[in-house]
Amino acid sequence: MDLKKNPHGKRATAMSYSGIAVAFLLQHEAAAQVSYTDLDPDVALHNETLDIDLDGDGTTDLTIGEASYSDSFSAEVRLPIGNSIRVMATFSGILSPNVLDAGETIGLLNADFQADDGNGLLLAQHFSTNLGNWLNNDGYLGCRFVAGDGLAHYGWVEIGVSALADTVWVKSFGYEQMPGTEILAGEGSPAGIDGPSILRNLELSPNPAQDEITFSLPGSAKEPVRVTLLDPLGQVVRTVLPAPGERIRIDLGALPAGVYFVRAVAGKRIYSGKVNKL
Repeated sequence: MDLKKNPHGKRATAMSYSGIAVAFLLQHEAAAQVSYTDLDPDVALHNETLDIDLDGDGTTDLTIGEASYSDSFSAEVRLPIGNSIRVMATFSGILSPNVLDAGETIGLLNADFQADDGNGLLLAQHFSTNLGNWLNNDGYLGCRFVAGDGLAHYGWVEIGVSALADTVWVKSFGYEQMPGTEILAGEGSPAGIDGPSILRNLELSPNPAQDEITFSLPGSAKEPVRVTLLDPLGQVVRTVLPAPGERIRIDLGALPAGVYFVRAVAGKRIYSGKVNKL
């Protein structure tokens, strides 16, 4: 974990925030590993920036900042080349980072990732006209970033922005250690009251399997379900969106032999399993 807090607009010696964060590793068998970091106390930003290194590889993955100019205030996110963040257009048409609720999906199927064009992405602005999705709001940023292994990973950052956009609080962050594997906003948090419930093992049949596997999810008769099959590198090779309550089937026929991992999300519950493809 690496955090660097700097006065806004100044080149200053970075001040390390060692000792304010505790990292947890939550294992979803071998199919998913979520690394979670809690900032305690929350880091409050006023006219300064905070560099966040999600995977601890020594490289900044995103920078969150607040800038104050007389009677105007703004908060923004800056991203290095290759990284992006989920956005949503505001009523005025600008693209502002999306405010995600706990349990929302961050992954390959999200089409709203936006890179930084060099000007930053506006979280919130308070002036003659208020702009941005984050004014007087709190939630999760959904991130896609290049980790130390050179591959794309997904993660989240929990933040809050004041009603005047004069303070940004950075509370916690997490990322999926398996490349290309989706994560849920807030996933890995030990508090997790509003977050997902992890982990429940799947009973896959048959296992080993040659052509297909089937399984059911208990208690999901009324909930939408999303199922992904991942190869040993964490790449999604199959996605299934079954009707609620139906027995789930995944076709394995055209896949090479080897070990694959199944991940199913039903509401705020996450299930995982492992299958040996013959």
